[in-house]
Amino acid sequence: MATATTVNYGSPISGLTGSVTGLIPNDPTVSGTASFTTTAGSTSPIGSYAINGSGLVDSNYTFVQAGSNATALTIVAVPVTCRSTGWAGRTTAHRMWRPAARAA
Repeated sequence: MATATTVNYGSPISGLTGSVTGLIPNDPTVSGTASFTTTAGSTSPIGSYAINGSGLVDSNYTFVQAGSNATALTIVAVPVTCRSTGWAGRTTAHRMWRPAARAA
């Protein structure tokens, strides 16, 4: 099962983790190293994405993705600060948010 992860839009996506359940402890027939990846990138639209596990092999097991993996990665909007100089030279900070992704 992938560990739920949230990243800011535009930030690198790295260090995805998770766990594998249902194996017999220390089963010597399981080979490989579990890894977790996504097809989303730092500039993917705001929303939820899959984190999928792979890398383990054993003919005695059928490895399947946990249902929660389908939406384990969430890319969120980041605040944007704009500064403007107004009346009498005062500087004001305005916080804005990038709009949420629109459903197609």
